[in-house]
Amino acid sequence: MKKSNIIIATDLSARSDRHVERGLAIAKDLDCQPVIAHVAAGALTGDGHERADVVRRLRRDFGPQVESWKIILGEGNVPEKLAEAAIVQDACLIVVGIARFNNLRDFVLGTAVDHLVRHAVVPVLVVKQGAHRPYARLAVATDFSDCSAEALKAALALFPHAKIDLISVFHVAYPGFLKADGVAKEMAAEAREEMEKFLTRYEIAADDRARITSHVIEGSFEGVMWAWMDEEKADLLVLGTQGRSGLAHAAIGSTASRLLETVPSDVLMVRKRK
Repeated sequence: MKKSNIIIATDLSARSDRHVERGLAIAKDLDCQPVIAHVAAGALTGDGHERADVVRRLRRDFGPQVESWKIILGEGNVPEKLAEAAIVQDACLIVVGIARFNNLRDFVLGTAVDHLVRHAVVPVLVVKQGAHRPYARLAVATDFSDCSAEALKAALALFPHAKIDLISVFHVAYPGFLKADGVAKEMAAEAREEMEKFLTRYEIAADDRARITSHVIEGSFEGVMWAWMDEEKADLLVLGTQGRSGLAHAAIGSTASRLLETVPSDVLMVRKRK
C-alpha cells in the first residue's frame, strides 16, 4: 500500500502502552509515519506546556525514538478528534485501546467506538492484547457484500505477511427437520460457489489469493466467529461495518458489539466507504 500515516491514540496511561506498541510495529512494517494523538479532557492553554509534558511522558515510556514521531494534541470529544485527525494526517489506520475506560464493556457498549467507526474514513484497530509478535493469522468475516470486500482488502493491505482465513457463516432454519441435513449441504455448496465468485468479482491479486484460505461454516455468526477465534487462536478478527447480514448490521450493532466485548483478540473494524 502507498506510504501513509497511522494515527495512534494515547491517554498516556500505562495501559495504553500495548496499543501504542502495536501501532508502532504496524507503522514500521508498512514504512508509515506514526502519528501519536493525545486528546485532552480540558481546554489546551496553547503555551506549549501541554505538548512538552506529553513528549516528556512519552520519552519516559518509549525512549529516544519519540523524537522521530509526529505528535498531535487535541481537546474535546475523543472519537470525533481522532476521526478528524485521520483526514488531516492522511492516515490509513487508527489504532486505539481501552485505557480511557474502566473496562472493555464500557469501551464497546458506550458511544466512543460507535462514533469513531461510524465517522472514521479509515479502518479502526481495537487493541486488547500486547504486541508480542506481528499478526500471523487473521480471521476475516464475509457475507459477500461490498463492505466485507473492503474489509478483506484492508486486511490484505495492512498486514501483507499474514495468513487469512476468510469465513462465511450460513444458518439453517429449523435444523431438527428431517430434510435439514440436505438443506445444509445445498446451502454450503451455494456458499462455496458464492465465495469463489466473491474473490473473482473483487479482483483479489494472485499473490493475495495465495494467502487466503476460505471456510464455509454452518451456525450462528456470533457463535461461529467466537469459537473460531478461541479454538484456532487467530491473532486478529476483521469485520466490515455494513453489509447484507447480521455480521455487519450497523457500525457497532449487537453482534459486532458482543464480539468486540467477548473475543480475546484484537479487532479491526472497516467501514464501507461512500
